[in-house]
Amino acid sequence: MKLVEVKLPQQGASMTDGDIVEWLVEVGDAVEKGQEIVEVDAAKASFTVTAPASGTVKTLEKEEDETVDVGDVIATIETRE
Repeated sequence: MKLVEVKLPQQGASMTDGDIVEWLVEVGDAVEKGQEIVEVDAAKASFTVTAPASGTVKTLEKEEDETVDVGDVIATIETRE
């Protein structure tokens, strides 16, 4: 098994951070690659971050309403590999 980090992606050249609006998963949930896992609000845009791999959510590193810098780890997924 392998631990995959989920990082806050940059959405647009001027984006430096975003706010976690709502987690759509909980620790222990099974997720599939591409599944939406968290809603983020950044400056003038809202978007969802998707799982980069299939597996089990091991950690949610950030809280709802927390501001997160681009590139920060926001969650981890344990893959089935």
